[in-house]
Amino acid sequence: MSNEGKIIMDNSGLKAMTQALMQLDVDQLRKGLSKGWSKALGTVQQKATVNLKSAAPNIRDPKRYFKKIIYKDGEGGSLNILRHPLGHIFESGTTLRTRSNGGSTGSIRASHFFSSAVNENEIYHEVEQTLDNEFKRMFSKMEGKR
Repeated sequence: MSNEGKIIMDNSGLKAMTQALMQLDVDQLRKGLSKGWSKALGTVQQKATVNLKSAAPNIRDPKRYFKKIIYKDGEGGSLNILRHPLGHIFESGTTLRTRSNGGSTGSIRASHFFSSAVNENEIYHEVEQTLDNEFKRMFSKMEGKR
């Protein structure tokens, strides 16, 4: 029987990890989670900024058009592209429009600068990696105080 498509977990280190996490304060856990989400969303923001700059080269300082919010409970965050009045138009494009007098207003080709920057697997991997590093740092600090 093949293990393809299955997740196999080895729980040998689970007890030690659970005991170590129980030693952390809730605020320390929340801080670690917030740092993980912030770093992951920052990576997405960087990629989307580069994509936006190539899609619309006339936009000055495209980084300011993104709003990054990290939830206070550490459960996640959001990255919003709507700080620029045309952000959604650059993302999804427009169709060819005509005026009542028959003149054309043109169309904008969809660039998908934001959706191409979002890769959920990469985001969760970044959060996981940052959390791992942050908790190792916290545990080493706790060991140093003993």
